[in-house]
Amino acid sequence: MKPDKRKNPGQRNDRGRQPAAEILHGSDNSHQPEIELPADRLEGRNPVLEAIKAGRPINKLYVIKPKERPDPILARIVREAKEGGAVIMEVERSVLDQMSVTTGHQGVIAQVAMHEYVELDDMLAKAETSGEQPFLLVLAELKESYNLGSILRIADAAGAHGVIIPQRRSVGLDAAVAKASAGAIEHVAVTRVGNLTQTIENLKQKGFWIAAADEEGTTDYHDIDWNGPM
Repeated sequence: MKPDKRKNPGQRNDRGRQPAAEILHGSDNSHQPEIELPADRLEGRNPVLEAIKAGRPINKLYVIKPKERPDPILARIVREAKEGGAVIMEVERSVLDQMSVTTGHQGVIAQVAMHEYVELDDMLAKAETSGEQPFLLVLAELKESYNLGSILRIADAAGAHGVIIPQRRSVGLDAAVAKASAGAIEHVAVTRVGNLTQTIENLKQKGFWIAAADEEGTTDYHDIDWNGPM
């Protein structure tokens, strides 16, 4: 963690989302979603479609596996959700039945983000206008909502300008993250990217130094020069 010597970047109201994600296939025998519907989920075709039309970011879209003749409404929901950066999970009806608490999921359940994601370029521009060197956190393979929420609190206290997470194999900004962050989710910008490795390479080309946490590392973080873009 970076020494706390930067100013708090303040509240971030940037808006933006990353495009497109590939379809992942699930089954009855795969990981079973929670039965209780949390505050960050929507059920039914019209509620989900209207949320997408309103620009509400979707973390994951659970949709019934298509039959020989695809449903045009569900196909439209899937298409527009993918364009907004959602991860699409095609599952059996029994999985949706288990997730649903309304008994009216109509073949689709959406896990919506509790806060807007921002574009990486907007995150960098925000740091530039603040007159500070950019300081970003890059998180990989983070699966637990509580951990992401805790990191957002640390990022806020350390004055980080933003957090970068991958679209796949990572928890999104769900209700549990919002609660664990204790309000920090409102002050720390978060962006989702399709290729984390490529994003890191692009940041290096922009002059960023990359410091990675490693349990076998020998350099204390106090000994790192944090004055440049990190």
